[in-house]
Amino acid sequence: MLTDLPRFINQYRPVCDSNVINPCIDDLRRMGHQRNQLFDYLCDLKKNNTTEVFSLQSISPKIRITTKFKPEEANVWQSNTFNVSPGTLPSVDQIYPTTRRPHRRELSSESEDTVNLWFQNSKIEIGPMCPESLIPKVKRLLYTYRDLNAVEISDVTPTDIFTHRVRLVPGTKPFRARIRKRWTSNEQFWINKTVSEGLKCGLFERTIEANGKFSDWNANPRPAEKSGTSGPNPELRFAVDYSHIEEQMPGCSLSLTEEVHDYLSFPGHKVFCQFDLKHAYWAFPLHPDDRYIFAFFIPNVGQLQPCAMPQGTKSACFSMNEGMLRLWGEIPPLPKEIQPDNSDGSEPSLLGPGKNGEPAIIAFYMDDSFHGSDSAEKTFEILEYHILPRLAWSRFKLSFKKLKLFMDEITALGMIHKIGGISTTKYDRTDKIKSFPIPQDVTA
Repeated sequence: MLTDLPRFINQYRPVCDSNVINPCIDDLRRMGHQRNQLFDYLCDLKKNNTTEVFSLQSISPKIRITTKFKPEEANVWQSNTFNVSPGTLPSVDQIYPTTRRPHRRELSSESEDTVNLWFQNSKIEIGPMCPESLIPKVKRLLYTYRDLNAVEISDVTPTDIFTHRVRLVPGTKPFRARIRKRWTSNEQFWINKTVSEGLKCGLFERTIEANGKFSDWNANPRPAEKSGTSGPNPELRFAVDYSHIEEQMPGCSLSLTEEVHDYLSFPGHKVFCQFDLKHAYWAFPLHPDDRYIFAFFIPNVGQLQPCAMPQGTKSACFSMNEGMLRLWGEIPPLPKEIQPDNSDGSEPSLLGPGKNGEPAIIAFYMDDSFHGSDSAEKTFEILEYHILPRLAWSRFKLSFKKLKLFMDEITALGMIHKIGGISTTKYDRTDKIKSFPIPQDVTA
């Protein structure tokens, strides 16, 4: 939190005294023992839903910052819980983690040549089920939401719809992994590249700077080869071995792969769309009180801790599932705040079936989402009024090179689904089975 607050303050530097801010930033970096107070104070400002001028002097007598900001802008790594007085019924804006709501953008008025040039470089795939007359509108719609694309780690922004918390088993003692002595040159390259980018964009922070001391916990990185890469020096995905962190599993359930396959096998689907979130796990902020538990050591760098949810933790999939439910599920109304379009801010769920037996608009498994409909025109309307506005609202990012729209078949979770309810196993999997050697005798 402390490494993010100076960035938060700098955003409002024009309304602050720079002679006061600079020494305050230095104070904040030394206030590791008071980070909880600071975090709770920002959440209280958000809960009060006010634009009055506030002072942070109550946190420390050394601090002399006074700044004015809008409450919806105070969502940097915010907690998803708010303090409610005993015996009172919390309002919707206290229960729901944000007062922001999806906003439908007007299509960009940029020239057609500019839109076409951008689309050629975007690597988005528009399938054969999109009529030629609709393609220009689809390209312009995607250009309007071009900020949803993420390529580098720095393009990923933290969402404010859910914050990950660790669920340690009571009595768990800190685990310190033995330092790995040797790394290949390719492993060192990809580890250093990811860590360097992560430190610059706030994905990681140094334990000594954030907490004022080293963490008793320590894990080792374990880079894994990315699918689709090969050769002597393949591209590696940064991962950390958190298998020794014992967590209690929640009592809730996860969405199942069978639900996606059942949804895509609906015979009435004539159009498919596929959405892949970019670095989805890193889009979930990790609560500041829990970051030290996931500390890890990098040779020639030092001990770091993540500011976002680590993918290798045992409860991360439950947080991912909950975040996707909030992304595509029902969004409650705002009783005290009316949107500019005179609505109450509520949004219907995209996950439930229609009243006439129509299938849901969206099905998902972890960070993969899928859409199917009976016409291209209906799909375009859903993209314009529901899917893309919600993605922009959630602050999740997409990988445009994996974005597939208006397809007649898609590969989803190991299966190939075609329009009309036809589904088959991936061809490379069947080829492996066919290539099994045929036994020549009973002892083979």
